[in-house]
Amino acid sequence: MIFTEAHSSSSVCTPSRSSILTGRYAWRTRLQFHVLGGTGAPLIAPNRLTVPALLKQHGYATACVGKWHLGMSFGLGKNGPPKILADPTRFGFDSFFGLSASLDTPPLRVHPQ
Repeated sequence: MIFTEAHSSSSVCTPSRSSILTGRYAWRTRLQFHVLGGTGAPLIAPNRLTVPALLKQHGYATACVGKWHLGMSFGLGKNGPPKILADPTRFGFDSFFGLSASLDTPPLRVHPQ
């Protein structure tokens, strides 16, 4: 199979990632402009089927490595780092190793739970 042409649903990362993972047009979300920050609520609805969730249903193992940039909720931990409340593992990935957003977007460091 040869692919000779490709298109993106957006020129910036958050909407493009959203459409790749869900198969939906990126601007059919609450995000109507620009990109999400590093600590915002997840852009993907909790009940939305994603590519990694579909793959898991068929026996595949999935991992997300790198910049997520689709919203990662954090809670404040007592006497410690913030606790991650929503990361890629809530959207079908078996594991995640990466950043919530860009290298210049807080939080600049995320500890595993």
